[in-house]
Amino acid sequence: MQKFIILLLIFFSAVYGTEIIDNNISQNSKQNLIYLSYDKKPSRVYVKQIFEIKIKAVVATTKFDKISTNFKGGVGYKVLNKNNSWKWYNDNIYFNTYYIQVTKDNSVFPKITVSILLKNDVIAKGILKPITPNIIKLQYNPLFSGVIANNLKLVKTKTTKFNNKSNILVMEIEGNKANLRDFKVANTLKDGIDSYSVSLPNIKVFYFAIIPNTEKIFRFSYFNLKLNKFEKLSIPVEIDTEDTSTQLGLNPKESKLEIYKNITLVSIALFSLFIFLFRRKIVYILIFIVIVVYLFIFYNPFDSIILKKNTKIRILPTYNSTIFYITNRKIIAEKLNTVKDYIKVLLPNGKIGWIKKDKN
Repeated sequence: MQKFIILLLIFFSAVYGTEIIDNNISQNSKQNLIYLSYDKKPSRVYVKQIFEIKIKAVVATTKFDKISTNFKGGVGYKVLNKNNSWKWYNDNIYFNTYYIQVTKDNSVFPKITVSILLKNDVIAKGILKPITPNIIKLQYNPLFSGVIANNLKLVKTKTTKFNNKSNILVMEIEGNKANLRDFKVANTLKDGIDSYSVSLPNIKVFYFAIIPNTEKIFRFSYFNLKLNKFEKLSIPVEIDTEDTSTQLGLNPKESKLEIYKNITLVSIALFSLFIFLFRRKIVYILIFIVIVVYLFIFYNPFDSIILKKNTKIRILPTYNSTIFYITNRKIIAEKLNTVKDYIKVLLPNGKIGWIKKDKN
């Protein structure tokens, strides 16, 4: 009997011992399916800077569907492309590049977990310790726009009349690794980012600034990462009287050129009527009628529009455009132009803006 019990114990020990060994081997294999390292990381960064980290993953299996990344912990940072896809390099090597923005001088960066998934199940994962670059806060500069970039390019600028005391300057700006959405200049009546598009590491924004009409030069600076210094830019403030469909324009009925032209037309009309009364030639009365019809159309008193209470008046004719005014009551505005789903209006206070067609 004792021999039988001993034999049973030996049998069960052998079976369960084998299972334990097998389980350990399986767990170790899962842990060793992925090896992570930083292929690129900064040694120092500036507050508000956008920088990149490049992660290398060596995956020791081909039986997986997806690689996913999770950023956990830390404070004072933004990952701008969390869902960026991993790219195969060669053999079993994969890379991913993430763009991160520092938001505080005491930022702590996250721990990064990379997981291998098969049919939505995690079959392996690896962990990278947080990066620890030196974080620097730039010294105060009165012209600093808050932008830090590898480079900055002014694509287009336009200045038009906003009201009797101020102008509006619109700039299309492109930058590489540039925090252009933080663009802000002191000493403006109002400014902001009207719209933007991102294709990392590049970004493009439309910035607007309402400035006093006495200002002749618009100045700002940004920090150039390649040169490691502030660069100053100066934009001449030149009023563009051409009314375009994409930006705020000067009211065409207030243009001095239009006023002189219309005075001339009225003079010709009166002279034609005077000649007709004496010579009775049909050509003169036709000239008179054509000019009167043109002036009536141009100064059409019925070309007005009623704006409902809480109508939003935008800087530009786009949905994401900055709203600079909201009507607090029903008002009558003058219709100046239409672009797709937007109407340009002249408000009773002299300001010009855009409303959606279905909001009047």
